[in-house]
Amino acid sequence: MKYSLACGFAALALGGCVNDNPFYVDPTGASSSTSEDPTMTASGSSTSVATTEGSTGAPDTDDPSTGVGTSVSTSTSTTSEGSSGAVTTDTGDDTGNTTMPAAFCGDGEVNPGEVCDDGNEDEDECTVACLPPPSLEGLLPAGISELLGYPGLDPKPGLCPGLLTGISIAGDPEIGLLRVKFLCQDFDFVHIADGVFEVDPVGPVLYGDYIGSEAIADESWAPQCPPDAPALVGVGGWANETELTLIELQCVNLVLMPEQDGYQILYENLQEPFGGYKDWGIEQPHVGCDEYAGTFAADFVVHTSDFGVSGLEVLCSEPDLGI
Repeated sequence: MKYSLACGFAALALGGCVNDNPFYVDPTGASSSTSEDPTMTASGSSTSVATTEGSTGAPDTDDPSTGVGTSVSTSTSTTSEGSSGAVTTDTGDDTGNTTMPAAFCGDGEVNPGEVCDDGNEDEDECTVACLPPPSLEGLLPAGISELLGYPGLDPKPGLCPGLLTGISIAGDPEIGLLRVKFLCQDFDFVHIADGVFEVDPVGPVLYGDYIGSEAIADESWAPQCPPDAPALVGVGGWANETELTLIELQCVNLVLMPEQDGYQILYENLQEPFGGYKDWGIEQPHVGCDEYAGTFAADFVVHTSDFGVSGLEVLCSEPDLGI
């Protein structure tokens, strides 16, 4: 949008149109002839014309009771007289500067900090947070947790192809946990609020192979993450002198919050289902993906002994969102 300045704005600096001003007072004292009312305001003028006793060349507005001159001031408004009286119109910024509207998400322009901006409120190819919706392009390994329990003879990965959602455990009360296998699911992102998404398991549950002893088990458990906290991010448990005796899962809801140029993954609604022999052995500190921000458990490494499962490590990954 183009802007122009009228002659009245030039008069604010006493330049430009002063020769056309019928109330212009020559500072040299030369007389200026006018028959107009000296109280009338010139268009756009912001000066003050002062008259004092004994001054020459100035409009005479002396108070007859005191003989002292008075001042006539003008404002930044335009005043004209008509049959209905004075009409005043505000001219705005005295400097002539204009302020452009501030950029914002939704104005249809890709501004700093935005990846896209289609100017609407639809959650389509560009969300109302000016980001493309998350798209799962794969998993990016982030790191491995500390060991829960004791190191084993032959650590093996669980080979989960997706999101860990649970574990199947077989045990013997005289030994501890004999073997474990993991429950996995594929997952997708579901839109839940303005530009906010959460991770949602989809498709059938996939079971890995048992890792550990093949001895006959007396008991079994299958703790799973609940629907409102479907993602596994860590484990805790108990252990005797050689084997784990209980495994406690740490399950959360994974929420993708929009931030500048991407998403931040947050944990919500921690749940801790478990399986095994409670209070048998020594309680072990929890291990997991909290040391790698924005990650979740994509697999386990299982440590085994001659008798059963001695320890677990969590393999943490983050989703490649395609941004």
